[in-house]
Amino acid sequence: GQGTTLTLRGLNPNLSWQDVKSAFRDAGTVTRCDVDNAGGGTVTYANYADAKWAADNWNGVNFKGKKVTIKIQPKAGASKDGGGRATAKGGRGAAGKAGRGRGGGRGGAPRKKLTAEQLEAQMNKYWGAAGEKGIEKVKQEKAEAATEKKSALDAEMDAYFAGKETKTTEAATDAPAANGEAAPDAAAEA
Repeated sequence: GQGTTLTLRGLNPNLSWQDVKSAFRDAGTVTRCDVDNAGGGTVTYANYADAKWAADNWNGVNFKGKKVTIKIQPKAGASKDGGGRATAKGGRGAAGKAGRGRGGGRGGAPRKKLTAEQLEAQMNKYWGAAGEKGIEKVKQEKAEAATEKKSALDAEMDAYFAGKETKTTEAATDAPAANGEAAPDAAAEA
């Protein structure tokens, strides 16, 4: 089969497949999602890394009011059709449940956005594993980025002021003298 399928247990039975797919999409590309009336379901990811991340990080987490158990299905049990539109039975949710759960936000356990400090700490930990070379690489890349940003800002400011100077010069050249006589440039040319 294509993709990697997670088996879900303990889902809130009022959730539609759309609710589950919307939340689980935060871990990666979901190619198929099915739910049943008993709080079970499956989510198929396009690639194994995303499925593993979701299983490792969301198993046992409270999702829309219920603690969810998530397991990666063995490859032999993965979906054979590879995804696309879900079936009418599982794909649309249980009879009478289509449309439920809309407008309430995602809830559950979407991938948490990191703060700049958390991301910085992760990067330092990663590059730190490469020893001093890694730490120096991070410092070098930061310095290069700051230099590029400064250069871009300088160029923008130069262009802005060059435009202002051109307009000011043109206005002074084209304007007649205030006393009704020709401008000095015009007198010189005559």
